[in-house]
Amino acid sequence: MSEKALNFGEAMKRLENIVQQLEQGGKGLEETIQLFEEGAALLKKCQQELSSVEDRVNELSLEEAEQLGDSE
Repeated sequence: MSEKALNFGEAMKRLENIVQQLEQGGKGLEETIQLFEEGAALLKKCQQELSSVEDRVNELSLEEAEQLGDSE
């Protein structure tokens, strides 16, 4: 499954799994690099999604504040 097909929760679970695998060691160099690259891509995806959600929450908060200001 590609990183793009995962939702946020699935991506986080996969990222946690990758971290555990890397911490355990015992992998060959090529497998370690592949896991690291996959983890980096998942981390970027999750950070982008969190940033997007944060922007939306800020928008909603601003809209609510403006509505409260208009009603006074």
